[in-house]
Amino acid sequence: MSAGRKPPSQARAASRQRTRSPQVTSKTKKSKGDAERENKRPDPRFKELMALAAREAGLENGPTELPVPQSSSSDMLLTIPPGTRLENTIFYFFRLFDVLEFKGWNDPLDKENFFKTQLARIYLWSAQNKLEITDVLNVIVSARRPEKVLEYSAELGCPFVQTPGREWLWQAQCGWQDVAIVVCSELPIEPRYAVWLLFAPPTSDT
Repeated sequence: MSAGRKPPSQARAASRQRTRSPQVTSKTKKSKGDAERENKRPDPRFKELMALAAREAGLENGPTELPVPQSSSSDMLLTIPPGTRLENTIFYFFRLFDVLEFKGWNDPLDKENFFKTQLARIYLWSAQNKLEITDVLNVIVSARRPEKVLEYSAELGCPFVQTPGREWLWQAQCGWQDVAIVVCSELPIEPRYAVWLLFAPPTSDT
């Protein structure tokens, strides 16, 4: 071995150290875009708590994600067997098939997301599974009132209307699809709404 050259074992170790160092940096350092996406991510507790509420209401099959090819998934799909009694639960206005999407206070519902994504993927899912669209309810659980979506829907001729006696529940028919928006910040303080009240924004009056 010539003078100044490292033994093969030391050379391999030095090479591994040089190649590993950049990888460690790239894994531990987050880009600004990644941080913004994490901050806007819907609260992960929503699905867990809704699944618990479904089990407590006797919905044994529980909610699962709605898979639609070439589209992001909704937060959950809830199937309610015919004849299930849900009068004293948060599910009392639900249909046979309910597709839920949660929009947190720092991830508000916007018109592009709603009209180009949410409505479209539920139509696609219903058609793929040969479901009657009247058996499907599109449920948006929003931390606060989505003013821009409500205004834009009215301009398109499918206005949302507050349900008498339940001002926190907005309903509309967009095309053939029935849509319900639950506004967490406007819910009454009642035990059955506890799960949704947890997601009201910090400045909520409830």
